[in-house]
Amino acid sequence: MAVVVNTNIGSMNAQRALTQSSLELRSAMERLSSGKKINSAADDAAGFAIAERMTSQVRGLTLGVKNATDAISFLSIAENASQEITDLLQRINELAIQAGNGSYSIDDKRFLQLEVKALTEEIDRIANKTMFNGEPIFGPGSPALRQIQVGVNDGDTVTVSTFPTSSMELIGGLEGEILWGDVDGIVGPSGSPPPSDVSDTDFTITSSSGSAVIDVVSGDSAFQVAQKVNAEFSETGVFATAVNVQLLINIHPDLSEERVLSLNINGVSTGNFLWSGNGDPAEEAINKITDHTGVRASSFDGGVALVSLGEDITVEVENSIAGNAFLIGGFSPNTGPYVHPSAPVVLNSDPGSDSATMTGMVRLSSKDTFTAERIGANAPEFFDTTTFAKEGFPVDLNSLPSLTSIPGIHWEFLRHADLTISPELVSSIAQDSIQKLSQDRASYGASLNRLDYVVSNLLNVIENTEAARSRIQDADFAVEAARLAKAQVLQWSGTAMLSQANATPKLVLSLLEVA
Repeated sequence: MAVVVNTNIGSMNAQRALTQSSLELRSAMERLSSGKKINSAADDAAGFAIAERMTSQVRGLTLGVKNATDAISFLSIAENASQEITDLLQRINELAIQAGNGSYSIDDKRFLQLEVKALTEEIDRIANKTMFNGEPIFGPGSPALRQIQVGVNDGDTVTVSTFPTSSMELIGGLEGEILWGDVDGIVGPSGSPPPSDVSDTDFTITSSSGSAVIDVVSGDSAFQVAQKVNAEFSETGVFATAVNVQLLINIHPDLSEERVLSLNINGVSTGNFLWSGNGDPAEEAINKITDHTGVRASSFDGGVALVSLGEDITVEVENSIAGNAFLIGGFSPNTGPYVHPSAPVVLNSDPGSDSATMTGMVRLSSKDTFTAERIGANAPEFFDTTTFAKEGFPVDLNSLPSLTSIPGIHWEFLRHADLTISPELVSSIAQDSIQKLSQDRASYGASLNRLDYVVSNLLNVIENTEAARSRIQDADFAVEAARLAKAQVLQWSGTAMLSQANATPKLVLSLLEVA
């Protein structure tokens, strides 16, 4: 064996082994201190990528569980609110049955009707004010369908539904015919009666239950006609609802120009407000006097809509205004905006052209088939449902707004039912509404059960994905402790051997001393 000084191979081998054991010791200590087998992409490039993808999935699914449990809370509120409304309707039905007692006077029935009115208002309060996280569940602006994200990918959603529950919408699924519209019911600036006057236009309702003559007298509003129809509900099985919706459309050449306008609505002044393409100031001014007029307003781009419970709406321009104030148009929930087909009514501040009275429309509805036949050879054509569409729905004018709906427009079912007029109708509406709410609650229950299974499945996926990720990413402490002990022994022995290897060249000195 050669004895050399310039190159110490033994020392180099010992250094290399010591370096490797140092790396092994550092790796074992890193894994034991972090608990992870993969602490950087260099530890296991493929494993690192797979573990990160699994981490993303687990975190997304965890949020999916949270979303699903939030949806469960949301639907639980909706279901419980529906239960409260059902209880209110049960009480209304009891009052209706009680009012059917022939020994009760009209005054007695009025007392019962006071409670029905209060219960109806509470139904609307629950329907419009029930919230989840500050968002309405049933009321205006609340979507009927809601997408709940329960997964990490697009389309991993569950759809939950809520249903309208206000007194105006509970039994809105029944089909009906609009028999009286205000297409020709505007008494405008000309002062002449409309081409089709509703005065003294009686009609007969016939169904499998029986028939009745509805006596319409001059000056009856749509609401009053609806009440007369409902008074015969026990004979015909047909009930009526009414609504009056009118559009005040700003037709000024420059809609950005703000003009001061003051209106008198049903005998009450709005005071001055700014009238332009923005209808918000008009809406605010009109709604301030709603309690006195029975008319509420909803603005749209280019004007404002007026809505009443079928009662006539009289509008008068109170102040002097340059140019035309507005065009009067109607709005049908079935067909959209329209105006008088032959003579659109425009109001301004000129005497004789500064006011108009607008009538509403009536819809007749029944679970069974029925006919409504006008009486008299000169009866208006708008009682003929086959020709009703020819009476001006819709008229294609550039001045009409592009509206598809107006907030607050409903066929007000329960509001038209009165114990003093027809206890049978109140009972029928209450029972039908209870049936509808039962169907709604069944849907809520089905969705709640589904979401329970969604949560259970998500937790199962999370658990098994976590287990798979753990096998890839987490450190096995038994293995790593053994690696640590091995690396430490190799460090100690490597250090000792390096010391021995570094001492080898000293043998040369011994040889030189002997010489």
